[in-house]
Amino acid sequence: MTGLGHNDILPAVPSAPQIRCHLLVQQAQAATSAGGAGEVLIFAEMLDEATADEDDYAVDLEAFVLHGSGLRSEREVRDLIALAGLEAQAAATIGWGYRLLRLRHNRTAKSQSSLR
Repeated sequence: MTGLGHNDILPAVPSAPQIRCHLLVQQAQAATSAGGAGEVLIFAEMLDEATADEDDYAVDLEAFVLHGSGLRSEREVRDLIALAGLEAQAAATIGWGYRLLRLRHNRTAKSQSSLR
């Protein structure tokens, strides 16, 4: 399995969903072609929109200023995962607001591997 930080996996890029998930697709393909199980780990801080307060939104704004992208909600991350043709096999909460997701290719979904 490959462990990657949230800035490596889900970078700040233009709004087109195909562009936003290109690194996720590349990492999954690399994990598969290297003879591995095709699994990718994502460790990401996510914004819980249902319980977010002013401190959470301050962190979101800081991430936007520093990296060009605010914190993504779990729904937004899962949408990118699905668009990349992957599915979450397991998820765990690590600390406050951080999620660890184990992904692998979704064999039943239409492949999005041509995304660039």
